[in-house]
Amino acid sequence: MSPPRRRGGDPRTDPREGEDLASFDSEDGLESLPAVAAVRGPPARAASGREGVAGVLDVVGDMLSWRVGALWVPESPEAAALRACCTWRARAHPHIVFERITRELRLAAGEGLPGRVWTGDATVSISDVAADANFPRHDVAALEGLRAAVAFPVRGRERRHGVIEFFSDRVRIPRGSLLPAFARIGRELGAFLDDHPLSPIEEAPPCTES
Repeated sequence: MSPPRRRGGDPRTDPREGEDLASFDSEDGLESLPAVAAVRGPPARAASGREGVAGVLDVVGDMLSWRVGALWVPESPEAAALRACCTWRARAHPHIVFERITRELRLAAGEGLPGRVWTGDATVSISDVAADANFPRHDVAALEGLRAAVAFPVRGRERRHGVIEFFSDRVRIPRGSLLPAFARIGRELGAFLDDHPLSPIEEAPPCTES
């Protein structure tokens, strides 16, 4: 699937910052009905919760040109720590070390990007993780050139299942009009996971790459 087209000029260059910038927003992105239908497709075709998560990470990551993504879930119903149970990375940008550290890391509620989303139960975006004080993977992100990030809760009908995060290799300016689309994706996937629970976290290897 091709990345969404940009209209009205090139948003990658912002004279205020002198950085390479790209917008989270797009009129042809996830807010359009065909794109939302594309996000719904993987769970509809999946035979398991894990397949559904992998498909959503792949579609959203490819559609909006993200480089790395992951689903974080509680280690157990009783545990306060979060752990990445499914990871994705773009094939052309193999951020292998960052993906490995992500799979190995445990985060407390409120810690790092997934912990903040889990605590606040709302979408959080970071234009540049290099400037974020609450980001434990700062060093490896800098090493592999990852900059912007967004994360949103995966919420079912009666419970939260986890947090999805994505990273870009550009500084990206978030626009509020796209944030409800991420929330909608989280609800769609959460409803699917209500009926297709994930396998135990200790049995889950990396999901996929695209």
